[in-house]
Amino acid sequence: MNWQSLFRAFVLFCAVFVSSVAQAQVNKALIIKELDPWGYAAVEDECTAQGIQYDVIGSGQVATTDFYDYNMIFVMSCQADVVYNAVTNNMASFDSWVNDGGFLALHGCNRSCGSATGNTFPNPPGGNPT
Repeated sequence: MNWQSLFRAFVLFCAVFVSSVAQAQVNKALIIKELDPWGYAAVEDECTAQGIQYDVIGSGQVATTDFYDYNMIFVMSCQADVVYNAVTNNMASFDSWVNDGGFLALHGCNRSCGSATGNTFPNPPGGNPT
């Protein structure tokens, strides 16, 4: 399976996921990224299609953003180390938000993303990825 096929599957997943979350009356989503994964803004497009308001922030805003303004947070794939390090360095804020019912979609693919992609991955709430 090539990266284009994987990305199509990812976009389909986002469409289904965001559609189901929209039915649960999401007030607002937060998207953390500095680059569009594989050149596509799939999550933003699907939020717009579902009528979900969203904000997009970069690594420099993670530490100062109040996650409680959002029902779900997407950390996108194909990001430089600075983005994933900002998420990992602020995991205590993510942990408490998730424990209080927030939904975190943590994407960490770095295959076929281009030269801007780093080598680190964010750690999910509760520990290291498996």
